[in-house]
Amino acid sequence: MLHTNHRAVGALLLLGALTAGASLANAATNPMAPSAVDADATPSVTIAQNPELTVAIRSKSAVDAPAVWVTFRTTERLANPRLVISQVSGHSGRTFRVRDRSTCLRTTVVTDTGRIDLRAGRRYNVKFYARAGIGRSRPRTLITTRTLVARGLRTEAGTHAPSCSSSNAATSSGSRYIGKRLVAKPEQLLFYENPAKSYIGSLQRGQSFRVRKLSPTGRYAYGLAYGRLNKTGWVKTAGLR
Repeated sequence: MLHTNHRAVGALLLLGALTAGASLANAATNPMAPSAVDADATPSVTIAQNPELTVAIRSKSAVDAPAVWVTFRTTERLANPRLVISQVSGHSGRTFRVRDRSTCLRTTVVTDTGRIDLRAGRRYNVKFYARAGIGRSRPRTLITTRTLVARGLRTEAGTHAPSCSSSNAATSSGSRYIGKRLVAKPEQLLFYENPAKSYIGSLQRGQSFRVRKLSPTGRYAYGLAYGRLNKTGWVKTAGLR
């Protein structure tokens, strides 16, 4: 009787091993078979308008500072910012949230040497990718490519890494102004033929301005000034309410 039980147990163990082996073989030969990795999904990400590329203008006191940052906003808050990667000149880095519960993200782009030969004032293509998980082997999905003009930041001692600028935020929030008739906030709101160029005149506090569009940075609004000016032109978006 004892020998019979031993044989039964051995047969069950052998059957279990064969079943497990068959499952592993099926997973290896069938890439579509369900797995824990396949359960990870690449997040759906939309990059908001006007990401910014910042190049460090180094000083002797900041020789070890990162050379390049990419700051950008997403239309929705991501649970894990590191699932989004920005890449410039073939180099990328880790992405972190700038502030808690914020849609503002920053990628610090570094290389093994700690330097990338980018110069302020020049245009560069920046690619944004989404991935299903953390790790170099994870496949990346291209979200968008933007051509950005690098701006310079002097990395003196105590300089903070860049954040999403107020103009960047104004583009996403300021779009609600388009088509609306607003009024000037300051005593005098300067009025231009082009953004910050060709001064025409000014609106007095309380005078009306109907917004037709925003500049690419969101810093300036184009529209019709009522009252004495009675013409179209540009004003600072922050000067309207």
